[in-house]
Amino acid sequence: MIDRMIIDIISEILNTDSALISKDTLILEDLGANSLDIIEIITEIEDCLKITIPDDVIPGFKTVGDLSAYVESQK
Repeated sequence: MIDRMIIDIISEILNTDSALISKDTLILEDLGANSLDIIEIITEIEDCLKITIPDDVIPGFKTVGDLSAYVESQK
């Protein structure tokens, strides 16, 4: 469920077909996200799930799966 929500958020923010996004998709390289996109994605996830993602862990999110695994660990 978390995976689907994160994929939907990324898809909406980056205006990309969610069918093209998987846990192995590289956020920067495959989806062309920039730093502002990343901030928007993180903020939306934080708002939806009522969690806080520290700034110092964000650079570790290379794939959608990395982000999803972190969010899962916080629930």
